[in-house]
Amino acid sequence: LEKAIHLFEKQRIDEQIQVDNYERY
Repeated sequence: LEKAIHLFEKQRIDEQIQVDNYERY
């Protein structure tokens, strides 16, 4: 369960990074 939560958080962070990159360019 802890591993799944960690994976979910990482996925959310990756999506946030993609959004930041999209808004930057």
